[in-house]
Amino acid sequence: MSGRWFVVLLIVIILSTFLHEVGHGVSATLYGHPVSTGFSRVGDYGRRPGDPDFRAHLASYRNPADLGPAVTLILAVLSTTALYWVQGSSAITLTAAAALANSMLRLIPLGLAYGALFATGTLGLEDEIAQGQLWYELSGIPLLRHLPALVSGPVSLVCLWYALRGIRLRLRGLTAGALAKSSLAALLAALPVLELLDRHLRINWP
Repeated sequence: MSGRWFVVLLIVIILSTFLHEVGHGVSATLYGHPVSTGFSRVGDYGRRPGDPDFRAHLASYRNPADLGPAVTLILAVLSTTALYWVQGSSAITLTAAAALANSMLRLIPLGLAYGALFATGTLGLEDEIAQGQLWYELSGIPLLRHLPALVSGPVSLVCLWYALRGIRLRLRGLTAGALAKSSLAALLAALPVLELLDRHLRINWP
């Protein structure tokens, strides 16, 4: 069971990360800013990671309605809810992987961003932090600086709690130890795969 879980979770992490980047691309297009997206990074239109001008114009990109985090949160809520009513071993495994992956895909970068604050005194820059900073600059309202993280973090934590509870209830062949080891292995294995795909498979959003 743990081997099957590893493969399914690995695939779901890759697809969920891709959909997160698609959210960035769609919202950039709606806002009239051409970009390219892949599997982990947004860049300038027509550019790939490794190009010297991959993000030459991205500093001027200011989108107050970026959809990347929202896509991940919606997937987390929907898949966590579905985990409790879908039937069949394959459907349960798939929704469990989607629930776990999408709840962690926002918690991990948020954790790293705030971990950098405690370690270095400087808050790390990631989607919710950048979005909050932009909202604050546009509105002058201090609360908005922290609002994206205050929404994303708790929603992800609640989904993670219910995802783990649902996995325990519905994937009885997967022990807690096997779940932890195979899930960590899938997360680590996803990193080089996402990096490779990000370099070679890009979508240019006009």
